[in-house]
Amino acid sequence: MKKCLCGLMAAVLLAGTVLAANHTCPAAAMTDVAHDAWYHTAVDWVLSNGVMSGFGASRFGPDATLTRAQVVQVLYNKEGQPALNGAAHSFSDVPVNQWYNNAVTWASSRGIVSGYGGGVFKPDDPVTIEQVFVILWNYEGNPPLTGDADAVGPHSEWAGNAIGWAQATGLMDNMPFDRVTDPASRAQTAQMLMNLARS
Repeated sequence: MKKCLCGLMAAVLLAGTVLAANHTCPAAAMTDVAHDAWYHTAVDWVLSNGVMSGFGASRFGPDATLTRAQVVQVLYNKEGQPALNGAAHSFSDVPVNQWYNNAVTWASSRGIVSGYGGGVFKPDDPVTIEQVFVILWNYEGNPPLTGDADAVGPHSEWAGNAIGWAQATGLMDNMPFDRVTDPASRAQTAQMLMNLARS
């Protein structure tokens, strides 16, 4: 009987340790986020701060590509989903009943994002790394350029200032990528957001 009780107590203590680990490290609950993955800390940061969420309780989807609507929603979450106070947008492809309507409205009213010609936003288009840099640069109020965008490699001319700023402020730190014109993954975006918060 004593042996059984000891075993039960050990199991309870072990379960408590696992629960504590998951409580202090939300990324540990994600089956697709390895403990030694380069993005583990960033995923833990965005989950802990309610900036990004997983696909259900056990998947983060680190390699999944973000859309324009999703990256705007992430920033809206980061700000605590502020009230719109009557603000509106003029994008014909962002219906008011869509989950991202408020985020797009907020971001466009603050000059964080703009649409394409013809009054469209293209919410479902994949967002590239350089586009995320531009969105974050706008979000920060267009700080002065202090870095060298050309050192990063081929990029769009319209993104040069944002890329130079991102390089100088450390937004690229610990974030492997081939080209800034490639689609941004959820893991890369999580790393950029954590770097921005700590810059």
